[in-house]
Amino acid sequence: MSGGAFNYLYSKFELPNDEMESLLGYLVHRGHSDKAQAIVDVYHDITKKLERLQPLLKAVEWWASADWSEEQFLEEYQKWAANQQTIDIVIKGTLKNVDTEGLNINA
Repeated sequence: MSGGAFNYLYSKFELPNDEMESLLGYLVHRGHSDKAQAIVDVYHDITKKLERLQPLLKAVEWWASADWSEEQFLEEYQKWAANQQTIDIVIKGTLKNVDTEGLNINA
């Protein structure tokens, strides 16, 4: 399978902008601009983190699809890791049937 071992997971991280704009407009029109701004701040933070994660997810998927070798994956990982400071991704209840032994997913 070319590139899609995980159904192109790396390309599916888009947050619903139209719905978010409607939600924010709802808050602003009801006098809650401060709450809307708090949501915007977190929303932008999440978007940036997902964008930073995409190249690594793509590398794993291409390796799993036999489009890349393990060495190519590791090279991409090294580039990705070198560009990361801290990514605070908390995964709760989303890893099913995955061996998570040794992973600190509740940090």
